[in-house]
Amino acid sequence: MIVGFQTNGRLEKLDGDRVLGMHNMILPLRVKLPDGSWLHLVRVAFEAERDLLPHRRYPLVELRKILGRQQLFDTVFNYVHFHVFQSLSALPDMEVLGSWGIERSHYTLR
Repeated sequence: MIVGFQTNGRLEKLDGDRVLGMHNMILPLRVKLPDGSWLHLVRVAFEAERDLLPHRRYPLVELRKILGRQQLFDTVFNYVHFHVFQSLSALPDMEVLGSWGIERSHYTLR
C-alpha cells in the first residue's frame, strides 16, 4: 500500500524554528500490510517512516516528473497541531492568513 505521508520540511539549522511559513512535504510511504494486530501495523509503518527520513526533503513534484506525472497515492496522513499560530497572533503587525477547519485537497482521503 502506498499512502502520502506529510512531514515537516523545515530546515534543521540554527534558528530554523524562527523562519515563518509552512514547511510541509508530502512523501510516498510504501507499507506492506502485515497480517496481525493494529499494533504490528503501526510498527511496520514506523519502520517505513524511519527508513524514509533521509529522503524527506525530496520534492514530490520531481518524483512525479520521474514517474510520468502519475498520481502516486489517493490518501494522505497528516497529524496537524499548529500550536505556533496562537502565539503568532500576539506579535505586533502579524496577521495569520489561511482557512481554518476545511482544507482544499486533491486527495480522495486526507
